[in-house]
Amino acid sequence: MSTCEIVHPRGSVELNRSAGEILARCDGTRELDDIIGEIETRFGTSGLAADVYRFIDEARRLGWLD
Repeated sequence: MSTCEIVHPRGSVELNRSAGEILARCDGTRELDDIIGEIETRFGTSGLAADVYRFIDEARRLGWLD
């Protein structure tokens, strides 16, 4: 499984592929429901909304997203 790394003021964090795919789509041009749909299509599955919401909440709490 590939990973991606984000760098923020408190250091860097290595993310798994799905987390990287979610963050890459948080560019201010998409609604969260659109991101969920894209992620479900990308990974060929459904029912990921709760996981994506949880990840976004944690990313906001950690200051990765505004």
